[in-house]
Amino acid sequence: MEDKVGRIIMRFCWVPLLLGIIGYYTVGGLPFFEALYDAGALYFVNPASEINNVWVMASKLSALIVAAGVVLSFLTSVYRTIDRWFMHFFGDSTAVYTDNEVGEKLQEKLKHGFYGRMESKRVEKARYHIIFLDDDTKSLQFYEERRKLFGKNIICLLVRNMDPFLLNAVNRRNIRIINIYEVMARKFWRRFHLFDVRNIKDYSISIIGYENIGRAIFRYGYLNNIFALDQKITYHIWGCNESDAVFLNSLNTMNNDRIVVHEKKWQDDLDEIAKADRVIITQEEYSMLITQEVMYRNSAASIFYFNEEGRKWGGFYAGDNLQYFGDLDEYLTEDDIKEERLYRLGKLFNYDYNLRYGGKPEDSFNEAEVDAQWDELPGFKRASSMARGDHYWIEKRIREDGTFSEEEFWEIEHVRWSRYHFINHWTYAPERDNANRKHNLLVPFEDLPLSEKEKDGIYGSVTHKLIDELIEEENREL
Repeated sequence: MEDKVGRIIMRFCWVPLLLGIIGYYTVGGLPFFEALYDAGALYFVNPASEINNVWVMASKLSALIVAAGVVLSFLTSVYRTIDRWFMHFFGDSTAVYTDNEVGEKLQEKLKHGFYGRMESKRVEKARYHIIFLDDDTKSLQFYEERRKLFGKNIICLLVRNMDPFLLNAVNRRNIRIINIYEVMARKFWRRFHLFDVRNIKDYSISIIGYENIGRAIFRYGYLNNIFALDQKITYHIWGCNESDAVFLNSLNTMNNDRIVVHEKKWQDDLDEIAKADRVIITQEEYSMLITQEVMYRNSAASIFYFNEEGRKWGGFYAGDNLQYFGDLDEYLTEDDIKEERLYRLGKLFNYDYNLRYGGKPEDSFNEAEVDAQWDELPGFKRASSMARGDHYWIEKRIREDGTFSEEEFWEIEHVRWSRYHFINHWTYAPERDNANRKHNLLVPFEDLPLSEKEKDGIYGSVTHKLIDELIEEENREL
């Protein structure tokens, strides 16, 4: 608020002076410098001349507005300073360094959040620091320039374009690098899941747009939409660049699912788009146009359109099969960013893996070891454990149905694990080579030895219980 008021004052502060000079000098006939002095006196609401005309009156009114703005800006600055000082005493105090509306909205939602000063090389005295600039590179530079000053405080670095788990900084204990569109995609498939239509053996999804948002939506759909060994989900994608198209066309699904990359522009392929059971529109600029065209052709299709500000214009259309996604209030929450909910399931699955291969009893559990083992993991392994956690709620729901054998669950998990490696550009090789992203276990489930099949289950009884409790907590919040 104070920044906006300050900008307005700077932009229009000259107006009262100009109007006063016209009123006193041009119309009133005073000598120029006397007119200049009298016009300047109006800023202090203290007229020095008895001359009065329409120009002088306009100068008085505009000077009053400017003076009030200065006072308001000053009082707001004082309030902000006092508020920032008091925030320091809270254990969850959070400084937000941002230059965009998304970051501003996030700051407004934080219980004990305040704006961090961008121009200073110092850092605020806060437990948490959220860095979210329009340019990802600038965000990283901002952090690196102040890394030593941040000390052991928690740094939440939000990005739009970068893969967090490819960055060296993600391995530092006190930093969490979060791609906001990946968070959104995770929540999209959790909220608008396909579990209720899993028995439809030939289900099709059209995704229009394959930039940051479309890429994230496809990625987490590909990783999470695994419900059965005989399912057939077809992903139709429009808007890929050449390199993305080559990669997607070579992507293995490990089951009957298919990925179809369309060369035509979406404008020329609306009939094909509308054939899908679900249409996902990630291009906000054209969302209303595409929605209408799909509804003309297939009124039964479920349509989801991206809108970062949560404009629910879908309510104006007939039918209840239209839904928006991307609202900041739904996927950028304090709990997700600050309280590690995005990481907790991943930590538990990683710990469970170490229990199994460390030869420890199933009922072993040590919270300190959970964190210590996580801190030792490189970024790729962390993301792998988190991907396991993303899919687990589906496995849990299927188990409650009681329709699959234990080995079928293992196979579903092997498909998911393989997909995670494929989407991250790993391929099969007879010998494992992490540096070149080669893995000897990227083979059909039936070709695995029994010892490798069994590791796709959950080993520890205590970790299993904690994982189930986290899933139930998420279910209650949906």
